[in-house]
Amino acid sequence: MNIRDDEFLEDLDSIASILADGYLRYRKNRRQDLLDTATEASPHGHEVNASEKGEGFAESDSIAD
Repeated sequence: MNIRDDEFLEDLDSIASILADGYLRYRKNRRQDLLDTATEASPHGHEVNASEKGEGFAESDSIAD
């Protein structure tokens, strides 16, 4: 190998490190975003079991009957 080959390999290694760091940062942020959205409560969560518990809209339906 000559000096140009060594410089090329050093440059290639540097570029690969930069890309790998960026990808790992992206993956970490993406994973965190997915966790954040998965833990948000549903705006209709209180209605899911309302008929079983006698709450919410199901309660008003049963009163009307």
